[in-house]
Amino acid sequence: MLPDPAATPADSNAVLRHLRAGEEAARAAASESGAARAVCLQHAARAFFAAGEEGRGRAALRAAYDASPADDGLFVAALRDGMAEIDRLACVLEARARAVPSEWVSCHRARADALLAFGRTGAAVEAYRTCLALAPDDPGALAGLAEALAEVLRGDSRDVGAEAEAAR
Repeated sequence: MLPDPAATPADSNAVLRHLRAGEEAARAAASESGAARAVCLQHAARAFFAAGEEGRGRAALRAAYDASPADDGLFVAALRDGMAEIDRLACVLEARARAVPSEWVSCHRARADALLAFGRTGAAVEAYRTCLALAPDDPGALAGLAEALAEVLRGDSRDVGAEAEAAR
């Protein structure tokens, strides 16, 4: 069986076809908005990835999520993409909370958990407090806030400057 050129471009013609398809989908996205823009950008991302253009594929996928943060599939892809970059992850979760109000508490708790895991203790304390303002009895936010405050009190905070001071 021959390899699928979409999965692994076997020759330069396949790469060029995928690049052209990605560029065409990206151009189409420019005249769209919302979910329609996201669909065009998803097509562009798939084509760029198939052409071996990782950076362009990731950029198109990020733009697709930014265009439609309520889309569950794009949300999962954006979370995966943001796992190594706390600032991007925080933006993804904030956008999701705005787009899907029923997930506001869980998104802000997840944002606070990520900030704490990345050593941004002061920002995590602030995010847990934001979460608790709407859901004062949320056990995950209460436990996370306690953990973050304990880090600050023990001096384990890896924050620098104002964030750690704000948490005190």
